[in-house]
Amino acid sequence: MAFQPPSVASIFVFLTLLIFPASHSIPFIVLHGISDQCKNRGVKHFTKQLMVLSGSPGYCLYVNFSL
Repeated sequence: MAFQPPSVASIFVFLTLLIFPASHSIPFIVLHGISDQCKNRGVKHFTKQLMVLSGSPGYCLYVNFSL
């Protein structure tokens, strides 16, 4: 049985499936609550930088587990 090179269509499908996950980001959240707040400058900046780098929407949620 002779070796047959992959068809152009199969190469296209493979490359599409390879590139698709990398080109779509999912939204994220920043969870915190230990001596900081979402409204503080540092946390706002961190969340904004993550949004810029990932290209997806991001949110900061304050989580307080005090007893």
